[in-house]
Amino acid sequence: MKPAMMPPRKPEPVDVGSIALDPGARVNGLVSAPDGSPIEGVEVGIVKTAAGPMMMGGRGGPATPPAAVTGADDRFALDDLEPGKPVNLSFSRAGWVRKSESGVEPPRTEPLLVSLCVDEDIPPYAYVRVDGTTSLLDDPELLRTWAARIGGRYMGAERAAEYGARNGVEGELLVRITPTRIVAQAGIAD
Repeated sequence: MKPAMMPPRKPEPVDVGSIALDPGARVNGLVSAPDGSPIEGVEVGIVKTAAGPMMMGGRGGPATPPAAVTGADDRFALDDLEPGKPVNLSFSRAGWVRKSESGVEPPRTEPLLVSLCVDEDIPPYAYVRVDGTTSLLDDPELLRTWAARIGGRYMGAERAAEYGARNGVEGELLVRITPTRIVAQAGIAD
């Protein structure tokens, strides 16, 4: 008598539970020639390290797609990096010497704690200190607006638009403070 063939049992599915993803951070930059002119097509790689020196394959090694490539304006951006965890970057393009940058730290996502103090340095003296958390904003319209206001304050209203256009550009940030404590005193010498 031949034993009956039993169909294989399906394995039970594994429940991994709930997974929560954290937002990633961005690192961006510029790659240019020694004379400052942009270099389009530079491959930017995230280099894996082993215990010891940084390991980088040379050209002609295994093809790993670059994490980013510079555009015509020489800019690159790497997204979805772990905040606060340093990465090592390599920069290469045919006809140019490969460069690397070690320990580039993507920005942390938790708010930065700051303390801003402004004082009046003429008698009877006064000051105000604002403690708080920050948020970093890269909205182009907000950048131009505040760059123009600040430029107008220090360089004159007639040059406000010029400074708004010059300083309200990609790569600049507007830092907004949400106060958690304000301390002020007037008439200190009275």
